[in-house]
Amino acid sequence: MLWAVVGSTAGVVAAVPDQQQYHGVLADQQLIRSNDRPRLLRIRHHLHGQLHWRTFIAKPDGSTGHRQVLVGQHHVIRDDYLKNWRLRSQSEDRHVGPAGSAGNWPVRATWEGRMTAKIVVALITAGASLLVAIFSAVYAKITQMRLAHLNHQFDEDLAHLRNQFDKDLAHLNHQFDEDLSRQKNRFDEDLAHLNHQLEEQRAERNARRDYEYEAKKRLYAECEPILFEAMELAENFQRRVISLARSARRGDLSPDGTGWLSARDYYFKSTVFYILAPVTSFKILQQRLTAIDLSLEPMLEYQYRLLKHIFNSYSWDHGLSREDPTLDYDPDAVRRGNPDRDRMLANSPQRYRRQGLFLGIIDQIADALIATSEGAYHCKSLGTFSLEFDSPRSQLGELTGELNELFEGFHPDLKPVLWRVLVTQYQLFGAFLRTRGLPGGDPPDLQTILPLPDGGEADKLNWLRQDHEAGTSAMACLLIGHSYLLEQLVDLAGPPG
Repeated sequence: MLWAVVGSTAGVVAAVPDQQQYHGVLADQQLIRSNDRPRLLRIRHHLHGQLHWRTFIAKPDGSTGHRQVLVGQHHVIRDDYLKNWRLRSQSEDRHVGPAGSAGNWPVRATWEGRMTAKIVVALITAGASLLVAIFSAVYAKITQMRLAHLNHQFDEDLAHLRNQFDKDLAHLNHQFDEDLSRQKNRFDEDLAHLNHQLEEQRAERNARRDYEYEAKKRLYAECEPILFEAMELAENFQRRVISLARSARRGDLSPDGTGWLSARDYYFKSTVFYILAPVTSFKILQQRLTAIDLSLEPMLEYQYRLLKHIFNSYSWDHGLSREDPTLDYDPDAVRRGNPDRDRMLANSPQRYRRQGLFLGIIDQIADALIATSEGAYHCKSLGTFSLEFDSPRSQLGELTGELNELFEGFHPDLKPVLWRVLVTQYQLFGAFLRTRGLPGGDPPDLQTILPLPDGGEADKLNWLRQDHEAGTSAMACLLIGHSYLLEQLVDLAGPPG
């Protein structure tokens, strides 16, 4: 219940006992107006058990210190202690109660009067505040209900998502385990396959290494003695060619065919032996290395190919005769049976005498010069060669005709093509000797083992008796041979420096 203060509310409602009589009720026209603002007072009281309202004209009375209003002959006052309203008699200092009695009666009253603009604004404001409060309460309740609904829905959705996530996670874990198992199986298979391949490759490498080791052992065992002998035979060849040049320069060999090589004595036989003995080295290697892979040792293969060129060089007479300056050389024009053969050979020996050997003859000579002792092959000694050379029944004795025609009466001026062959072979043997002591691995290039001839070699091979012509002629012959070797040894040419 809301109790209103006089002057700030719209009216006062007073509750009075039943059978209460009030006097001095004034009509509206009897209202005494004053500066004070009059109010209409409606008093609610019970009469005969029914609620009645009576209306009085009242105005504030400021003559007392109490909050009071004048209602006829009575005062409606505010008791500050009881916090209530009651009627008070104007003429007596007693409270008005039921007829003929005195007492304090609580009053509840409501002021009704003209509503001012402030009151209207206050009422509107209060109403608006009430509506706002009601709307706020209703909206808060609705919001709370919505929030509760949303929370419930969120909890359900969250639970659903959690369940779905757990299912998806379980499915992914299962799929991952399956994929991992497959990958592991595949990895194990690949690893086993790789291990198998590695084992095979390791076995192949081991087998290859063992094979190469054994092959190299056999290669060195077979080749080293032969190559050592070949080096010695190459040195003997070079010394005999230098001896021929020196003998011709001293006059021991004459251009007319007389001299140390005109008879089949020691110098003739030793010259034939030292010139032809190197062919045995290639022949022995060729026979012994048929089942050995020379590519295992590139340097040995390089030396073998050099020896092969040496073997073939005894048949280079026609090729060297065509080198600039060319030599008139036609030994095929005086074949046996030609009636002018003897005359042609006597008049032009430089042109018609054969100054080289056929490869077939060279092969026979090599076979005749090879000896065997305790399973090892080597070149026969000079003593054995001399004995067999004089024996017509020996294999070597059957070839003496070819050898005599080639070397008998030799002089560089009488047989210039043969001299070119010997000078060219001198440089070829020099190239072979330069491979001695070189480290294994990649073989050297051709320019390393076959340099341009120098003045020292020209002096050694000088056969002319006139000093002013000696160097020029020997150097010219050396340059011809060097140029021809570069053409023939193209298979041995290394990369350009």
